[in-house]
Amino acid sequence: FLLGLAINDPQYNVKVRLIPFVNGKADTSLYEGKIVNGIPEYRNNDSLRIEVTNNSDKGVYINILDMQPDGKINAILPKSARGIKSEDLRINAGATRLFSTYNIVIRPPYGREVFKIFVSETDINLENLATKPGELVAKRGGKFNVIEKLVNDSHNITKRGAEDETEKADGASFNLIFDIKE
Repeated sequence: FLLGLAINDPQYNVKVRLIPFVNGKADTSLYEGKIVNGIPEYRNNDSLRIEVTNNSDKGVYINILDMQPDGKINAILPKSARGIKSEDLRINAGATRLFSTYNIVIRPPYGREVFKIFVSETDINLENLATKPGELVAKRGGKFNVIEKLVNDSHNITKRGAEDETEKADGASFNLIFDIKE
C-alpha cells in the first residue's frame, strides 16, 4: 500500500536528492554521475546526505520512510535516535536544506530501494508509525493529520480497493527511487 501511495497536490513542489559525501563534504557535483538510465545508483558503503529543496509558496515539514528491497521499512526523517525531531524538519518556502550532519551509509540488501517522501504544512511524524505498525503514538493531544492516519492504517489494509482518505490529505507524498549495487 505505502509503495503505491501517491498523494498529488500541485501546491507542494518539493525535490529530494541523495548527495554523495566525499572527503568530508557533500558534493552536489557528483550527483549527476550517479544517475544510470534515469535512476541514481549507489554502491555498498557510499556515504550520502539528504538535500531537500522546497519550491512551494509555503513552508513544509518533511518525513521520509525507507522501503528496502527486502520489504523492511525504516524511518529516515525524523530520527529521534540521532536527535532529529519532526518539529525540526520544516523547510521554508523557496529554501534548500542539506542535512549535512545526518550521514546515510548505503548497505545491503541490494536492489531497488524507495524513500517514501511525505510533505505537509503541519508537523507530521511517521517515525513511530513505521517502527510500531498499527500503533498510534500519542501526539498533539491524540490528533493526527490524514497522512499520519494513512500510514498507520496501511498496516491493516488487506485487500485491493480498501478505503483510504487520499482525497482529504493535507499534504503530498512521492517516491525517491534508487538502486543499491554491489
